[in-house]
Amino acid sequence: MLLRALPFRDPSRLVLLIERTAQFPTQTASWQNFVDWRDQTTSFDAVAAVRSLTMTLTGVGEPERVPAKMATAPLLPMLGVPLPLGRAFSAGDDRPGAAGVAILSDALWHRRFGGSADAIGRAITLDDKPYTVVGVLPPDFQLLQAADVLLPMGPWAATLPDDRGWHPGIFPVARVKRGVDLARAQAEMAVVCDRLATQYPETNHGVTADVKPLHEFAVQNVRPSLLVLAAAVGFVLLIACANVANLLLARAIGRQKEVAIRTAIGASGLRIAGLLLVESLVLALAGGAVGLVIALWTLPLLAALAGASAPGAGAIAMDWSALLFTIAISCATGIVFGLVPAMQTTRVDVASAINEAGRGAAAGAGHHRLRASLVVVEMALATMLLVGAGLLTKSLARLQDVPTGFNAAGVLVADAPLSPVAYAGAAQRNALVERLRERLRALPGVALAEVATAPPFSGNGTSIHFNIVGRPPKGPEEFVITGLRAVSEGYFRALGVPLVAGRAFTDRDREHAPEVAVVNEAFVRRFFDGSAKAALAGRAQLGATPSPTEGPDGAPFMRIVGVVGDTKQAFEAALQPTLYVPYEQPPIDVLAG
Repeated sequence: MLLRALPFRDPSRLVLLIERTAQFPTQTASWQNFVDWRDQTTSFDAVAAVRSLTMTLTGVGEPERVPAKMATAPLLPMLGVPLPLGRAFSAGDDRPGAAGVAILSDALWHRRFGGSADAIGRAITLDDKPYTVVGVLPPDFQLLQAADVLLPMGPWAATLPDDRGWHPGIFPVARVKRGVDLARAQAEMAVVCDRLATQYPETNHGVTADVKPLHEFAVQNVRPSLLVLAAAVGFVLLIACANVANLLLARAIGRQKEVAIRTAIGASGLRIAGLLLVESLVLALAGGAVGLVIALWTLPLLAALAGASAPGAGAIAMDWSALLFTIAISCATGIVFGLVPAMQTTRVDVASAINEAGRGAAAGAGHHRLRASLVVVEMALATMLLVGAGLLTKSLARLQDVPTGFNAAGVLVADAPLSPVAYAGAAQRNALVERLRERLRALPGVALAEVATAPPFSGNGTSIHFNIVGRPPKGPEEFVITGLRAVSEGYFRALGVPLVAGRAFTDRDREHAPEVAVVNEAFVRRFFDGSAKAALAGRAQLGATPSPTEGPDGAPFMRIVGVVGDTKQAFEAALQPTLYVPYEQPPIDVLAG
């Protein structure tokens, strides 16, 4: 994964454009910023956008939840990905209102269409919308995360609000022009970002973009684990080699008379050393063969542990390069660690070796010193491994003791995305979710059944700009909340999240009731100087700039009615301000999809 280049044309010139603020060093881009970056830069041959999502596939067998990706039309030509069947997206496919078309992954094509060329032109349904299959991706295609379906982004992007503070998970991908280095591209992006900050200070103040190589970004999460694993394997290899060398030395003591006789009848030291090295190589190659067999058995487990997000995880296999590398390492270890015993064995006094009485005295001192040195090396390496394993175990134990802010005992979580077509309105969503909760509560052993758009450890939820009513609008470095979550009234009770002040949601907080919100303690600390009383007197409004009035053209004023304890979204994540809204009256469409 770390050494193999991405399976795209000239992959070293592919980069990601990552939006960055003081509060969020790594953030997806807004659609409007992506368009301006694409149109106002000259350092790139092409700039495309991708977005990951999960959709429900119907119309071809049993319904199935499949990972999907949206992409602008230039993506596949920019990556240099030839389709084995069908065509890529055209500019017309990527326009608002265009008929739905889809490109399938090789795996889905074989799974649902048996690998038949007749799949081109067939109709499928994704989230209750019809799409026509126009192409099939190559088997090794993977961009950031694996996906079974690729869709044009343009028709979806046309439905987004005209708000640069809205970050719907868009990753811009670009190909740097020949002769342009990363520093120059980064400098141009800084100029464009400064220009946009001047034009749109409400949303783009303090916003810049990092130009990061695509491969570096793709492996950044797995690199530390793989390096630690490689180091551990290297230590184990060294320990095994030192142990084998020690055994060879011990065996050499018993063969000194044999070597002395060979020398006496005319065998040269070089020939005897070569014979002993061949024996060492046979041992090393036998060990390498056993290792290859074990590797073949464990490759599926390694691929499963890597997950779909690891680059090239689906292509983990034993190929000729891995086989040749294993043979080369086996030969190298056989020569290096067999050389010293071979040299020691050839340094024998013929007369003393043949004389049984003098054999031990003649060879004991040198052999014992070398064997003692190898034992010391083995012990040192083993100690380093044990210390590392102990530190990892201690880190795991400390993670288990990290306060998360909620009680996970007896809590089960299921993902149940709602179709944005079948459940486009709040009334339809509310009715479905209420029926689902009633049926779950009727199950034996179920005490509470609640819903949330982003429960703990499932991600950071939706990031969005907001303002506190009555205060001057602030820039995104202050008034951006990490999580906007829609939850049912019993959500906090189900997770054991403490109510610090005010009240939680009730069944009266429904679609046509006055809009309310609950905030966490981190929200109160940052925006109300830690005063829960001041927070309960406040009102919040989503959007980069406050709307003067409520109504169809203005965001609702949400009265803050409660303060709850902080909950972590990941073990290593810092506590962030979070705004909770009732799922029956979300101020934005955070439930569908």
